[in-house]
Amino acid sequence: MSVRDQELERTIGAVAGYDKRIHLIKVPTPVQIFEVVRGEVRGRLQSKRACDFIGWIKGGRAVYIEAKSTRSKALKWRLDERLRSYQLPWLHEAAAQGCICAVYVRSPDSDYLVPVTIHGLPSPALSIDWEILEPYKLPPGRSFVDALLDRAGVVSLWEDYIVNGWGGIIPAQSLHQSSESQVQSVV
Repeated sequence: MSVRDQELERTIGAVAGYDKRIHLIKVPTPVQIFEVVRGEVRGRLQSKRACDFIGWIKGGRAVYIEAKSTRSKALKWRLDERLRSYQLPWLHEAAAQGCICAVYVRSPDSDYLVPVTIHGLPSPALSIDWEILEPYKLPPGRSFVDALLDRAGVVSLWEDYIVNGWGGIIPAQSLHQSSESQVQSVV
């Protein structure tokens, strides 16, 4: 696992640690260790892992998040190359059963919370233009949990988020005020 991937997983874990609207746990990579020699571990994967984080939001709805990072911003983001062959079908099946399923993507300049079932794309979409992901870019001052529940943790926002991204759940004025207050708090 790269340093960027480790940093991304720490970010997701930290948000889930302080935001009481969500409970997430990191799913450990199932590895059988054969030996440790001078700090070098030798082993093999024992089984497949569906995603990096599992949990639930307030109210009891299941949440599955896969974390990915990328160093480049090519024209398209290739889900089929970034997810293991069994992950995307598993996440689509869980989403069809009513679970919240997303891929948290960290690009060189932004973070995105991408639903595995983006409205208007074939299911499963294997290659996505960054332009299509733009509505799912985390705005300044917002946490990925804000895409799931309202601030009080009462109203589920996920269905509107899947269709319209942040624009479906946060009025433009609210986004503007959020970035202004963030700048003021830094000054």
